[in-house]
Amino acid sequence: MDKGLEPLKGTADRPIERRPTVSHSQQTFDDLQTSLSDATEALFQAKEQLKFETDARKRAETALRASRDQLAAFQDGIFLLERDGTILEVNQIGAERFDMSVDEMLGCSIFDLMPPELAQSRRASLAQIDAGGTFELLDQRDGRWFESLVSPVSFADGKVDRFVVISSDVTDRKLETEARKKSEKRFRDFAESTSDWIWETDADNRYTLLSSPSQTGVEMPEQWYLGKSVSEIVDEFYERAEWQPYFEDFEARRSFRDLVLRRTGEDGGTQWIKTSGRPYFDADGNFQGFRGTACDFTEHKLAEDALRHREELQRRLMTAIDGVGELISIYDSDDKLVFANQALRDPKNGLADILYPGITFKELIDVLVKNNTPLDAVGREEDWLKERTWKGNPPEN
Repeated sequence: MDKGLEPLKGTADRPIERRPTVSHSQQTFDDLQTSLSDATEALFQAKEQLKFETDARKRAETALRASRDQLAAFQDGIFLLERDGTILEVNQIGAERFDMSVDEMLGCSIFDLMPPELAQSRRASLAQIDAGGTFELLDQRDGRWFESLVSPVSFADGKVDRFVVISSDVTDRKLETEARKKSEKRFRDFAESTSDWIWETDADNRYTLLSSPSQTGVEMPEQWYLGKSVSEIVDEFYERAEWQPYFEDFEARRSFRDLVLRRTGEDGGTQWIKTSGRPYFDADGNFQGFRGTACDFTEHKLAEDALRHREELQRRLMTAIDGVGELISIYDSDDKLVFANQALRDPKNGLADILYPGITFKELIDVLVKNNTPLDAVGREEDWLKERTWKGNPPEN
């Protein structure tokens, strides 16, 4: 035993047992190790969370780029708006509508880009829309027309905080519509000012247009004809054989003119229709149907029939007179020769050379007196001529 060190004494002169003890440094080390372990775990978790957030951000950025690529592919302007009008997303076409870039528009209020009156109206519209509502708007800016479809974006609680706006440039369609309306008005004005009516069929030979047929004596209104085929109408009111030229021209895509058709009305009366038409085609040359005009030809037809009947009676009368042995001639109201029968035209009368249509009765009598004076005219030729050259009423005795 070293000097200076006294033995530990215990009870009954027995030495005290030495027991292991934890020093302060060891405890500190253990605490530090524990803290380091906790910090390492926390750091690991933070690293994992950061990795998750980084991956999520990358996924979000990828989704955003994909979303923007999809938006860029649209030919219409696409806007995602907060209810207050803040622009959350917009594609390139939408931005160009306002002469701005996509980045310049993000975060702006759509209402700040509108004229004040229009902005006030649009604010009111968005304020009233609910989760189930969708509405259309039509605006004009810088001579262009834009049609916008506004749809709400609702969340699980049904609350609407955002809107998707699809804006289409409809200027060309608008101008075409206005031009078509003007053309239709001109057509209607023309159709109403003429005694004829105008018709149109499609490629299946069904009526697509018929202007005011009731004004021309056809009982059925315009709407009654629309959608019906020409064959249906023919079978109900006409003789199919008379329509055969039309059907042949339709199949041949060939124009026709002044086709006269007989129509039997609901009262059993006969009406005559005269019609003309021609095929029409689209810009690619595809056959679209026929267009034409028609009119009530009844009065003309009756007049023509009456004239033909009168001419036939006249022909029969002239034939009968021509067979009579007496000298007979017929003059019109101007005293000009219209007809001379065979007996008068006999060469032995000496008049054959001058009996031509248009010669007056006086000219004929003058020639007769000069060439062969009748016995009762000798010495009184002037009086004899006066007695025979009267007009309107016979001479007085």
